Amino acid sequence: MEHEATAAVEIGRSGSVAQVKRFTFGIFEADLSTGELKRSGRRIPLQGQPFRVLEALLEKPGQLVTRQELQLKVWGSDVVVDFEHGLGNAIKKIRDAIGDSAENPRFIETIAGRGFRFIAPVATLPGSAEPPVGELIEKAHSVQAISTNTDTPRTAADPDRLVQRKKAFPGHGIQSLSWFLAGLLSAMILGVVGLKELLDRRLPILPRISQVSLDGGVYPQSFRSAETLSPLAVDYGRIFSSSINQSSIVISETDVDTGRSREMNLPAEVQGPEIDDISPDGTNLLVRSHSGVELQESEEPLWVIPTNGGSAFRIGDILAHDATWFPDGKRILYATENRLETVPLEGGPSKLLALVPGRPSWLRWSPDGKLLRFTIVDLQGDKYSLWELRADEHVAHRLFFAPKALENVCCGIWTSDGKFFVLQSTYQGESDLWELRGNSTERALQITNGPLNYTSPAAGRDGQIFLQGVDSVAPVEEQEFDPSQMRFLSRTDFLQEAVRIVFSLDHQWVAWTDVRGHLWRARVDGTEKLQLTSDSILVLNASWSTDNRTLAIMAKYPNQGWQIFWISQSGGKPEYILPPNEQAIGDPNFSPDGKSLAFGGLPILMGGDSSNHPPIRVLDLKTKRIEDLPDSADMFSPRWSPDGRYIAALTLDQQDLMLYDIAKRSWKVVAKISVSDPLWSPDGKSLFFYASVSKSRPIYQIGIPNLKVRQIYRADCGHHNCILSGISPDNRPLIRMDLRRSNIFSIDLGRN
Repeated sequence: MEHEATAAVEIGRSGSVAQVKRFTFGIFEADLSTGELKRSGRRIPLQGQPFRVLEALLEKPGQLVTRQELQLKVWGSDVVVDFEHGLGNAIKKIRDAIGDSAENPRFIETIAGRGFRFIAPVATLPGSAEPPVGELIEKAHSVQAISTNTDTPRTAADPDRLVQRKKAFPGHGIQSLSWFLAGLLSAMILGVVGLKELLDRRLPILPRISQVSLDGGVYPQSFRSAETLSPLAVDYGRIFSSSINQSSIVISETDVDTGRSREMNLPAEVQGPEIDDISPDGTNLLVRSHSGVELQESEEPLWVIPTNGGSAFRIGDILAHDATWFPDGKRILYATENRLETVPLEGGPSKLLALVPGRPSWLRWSPDGKLLRFTIVDLQGDKYSLWELRADEHVAHRLFFAPKALENVCCGIWTSDGKFFVLQSTYQGESDLWELRGNSTERALQITNGPLNYTSPAAGRDGQIFLQGVDSVAPVEEQEFDPSQMRFLSRTDFLQEAVRIVFSLDHQWVAWTDVRGHLWRARVDGTEKLQLTSDSILVLNASWSTDNRTLAIMAKYPNQGWQIFWISQSGGKPEYILPPNEQAIGDPNFSPDGKSLAFGGLPILMGGDSSNHPPIRVLDLKTKRIEDLPDSADMFSPRWSPDGRYIAALTLDQQDLMLYDIAKRSWKVVAKISVSDPLWSPDGKSLFFYASVSKSRPIYQIGIPNLKVRQIYRADCGHHNCILSGISPDNRPLIRMDLRRSNIFSIDLGRN
């Protein structure tokens, strides 16, 4: 099926603004005809003078808009009010609305004493004229790492310092002329040397970025886990990507010229597909099938999918978490656990190439086939590093880069001619691309600088680089099921941007996490709202104690694994429930009588131990004694029923929803389907879950104790991802719609 789209939009092309009605930048859209500013389609307040100032900046992206220009356009020439105060207030309101800051601008840059400049890429919506743009030039100020993001002021050169206002000749006669000519020759030689050094340093012109796709449905990085790197596969004139359509994961083919996408037909056995690579001749994709599972399977079946139709086939019984073609197109290199192995495409035994210190991903050969570079992901710390292996060796070594901004790097690719190597760096929560010459690891050059997160570079066959541009802020919308209309409706209260929601047993309090991993709590009517945790810790979920004084949370500190903590409902520092060295545990859940706490281990892609996965355990809060639930070593995600009779849990392959009868001390299977996020209804008469990889991710309800399963709804989420996020006090399912948009862009490096 084809999605509606239009021609690729080039960010910042020149043209008339006379007919422009709407501008887009990042997740924002400014409608000039209505005077409205929207974020991911939702209107945010910005009216009057601040909006007109924003309009003036958007009309000249990349160019200085002087204070005088703004005064004439917005206030007029005969203004009587305090213009400077009014302009400062307008800029502040704009920055507040779009989440920008003067200290670290990603949208609006202040040019001291002169005016302002809109520094983010700006596009006009399809069908309208496009705004003029100045040259987006940023000078670098570092030798080791040349970055387009610098606080060093740029000032015009003073001619009086370049040319001395003195006589042309310091003396008279032939001798003076000889000295002058010798000095001039020396200066010319030094100038040539200096110019060569300058060219060698390659002070950058910020490359032009063009938007290719427009539907925002490209599958973003870390969608499932830190190991989900979401590569693009590029052939002449088309790009293949894993995408989201009606909450299902599909493979899309996008036309580079028109931006139009279509969904590829795949065998029924290929579920939740993730692209690894495209063959050197562009005829076949290497694709992994998640087989209806999400976090648990660390290794997955590997398929070859023809790009122009035809029969797909599985590569033997190989299970891998990444793979790539050899440059000759006859063999495949794949990663399984910490092993790199090779296998002929036509079949045969696998051969070990190398053992590496971690789980290798994003395997990429240099164009000449002599070097392999890959990424290793630290699943507990969510850290990335780049490694290199020579084709004639069996020992890999890590690549190091001088600047601090390149301490967390992944996903490197060579351009088709091998002249440049482009990699992705994540620094202070923002992802950008950097460039290196050939196989060198020195003098990295930053080639993107927001406002989107730029990820997953892929080399085109004509020298272009394609990449993903993902909203740097991940807005969400909370929706509640209305049984009278049999559909989900958006919430408009204080929980409208919540990620995971849990109500207290007496329904007097509610706690939730936001998109930044902060934990909040409030009365159910929204009063007494309080943020409980800071940026120093990331919270995934929580459970209320029966007295509402304490919450047990699953959380992690930077560069550490998931742990479980106590935190007071009035805030304060989280306290470890178990020793800090016992990590990769989560999902704490209070018993209804408040005497016990259930918790479990984690799947491997969340940092769990596949070789020694712990059982589900129950902590006696009085005696501090921990008991293992029988026969639960392959389970996780425990959920205690409100009446205290049962504990629900998932098997590690997320194919079975299990129910433990506490009195009988026995388990039974209550559902066999892809299962995620089981949640009890407050009355204890139902279990809800959503089918994580099935088409449209339908929500199911299981009656307790009759165990009847019924599908209650298929959420219509379009290109957005929807997840079951909570159950309201009146037994209504809540879903979280992730409004983050991810599109394909291109960069022409323009290097010779």
